Amino acid sequence: HLDERGLIDDTLILFTADHGDYLGNNWAFFKYGAQYGSLSRIPFLLRWPEHVPAGAECRDMVSLIDIAPTIGEATELSPIDPMDGRSILPVLTGEAEDWRDHLVLNGKPRCVVNAQWKYLLWPDGFEELYDRQADPHELHNRVSDPPLSPIRDAMHAELAEGN
Repeated sequence: HLDERGLIDDTLILFTADHGDYLGNNWAFFKYGAQYGSLSRIPFLLRWPEHVPAGAECRDMVSLIDIAPTIGEATELSPIDPMDGRSILPVLTGEAEDWRDHLVLNGKPRCVVNAQWKYLLWPDGFEELYDRQADPHELHNRVSDPPLSPIRDAMHAELAEGN
């Protein structure tokens, strides 16, 4: 329909989902909120031919909180202050400066994730720490490894600060 009306090349199309599904990953067969990659990594596809290069990829830390600011920038609406997310358009066009290096995911458990590590803190105090590079399926909890205690402590502090 957009193509027939000559609007396809100037229309921002965004495809995403609210969450993934465990399908047995991390020993789970139903959604219960744990922020493992199979639940928190979701499709996030954007098409806007006049503004974003075809085939552009974003490997930066983006989140669903970035959708509203992205649409706001695309439609030239003034952002609501304060707004949690950031427009991903500068990331896709190579113009992003000082992009976030981690995300805090609120829920039960709370979670902080960066390019290398994911730390989960359950309401009962149980902790999990995964090396996302060496263990992309998050199967080996490294929270008790003594050499990693500085990483665990720093990520725990990130959650305590609420950043």
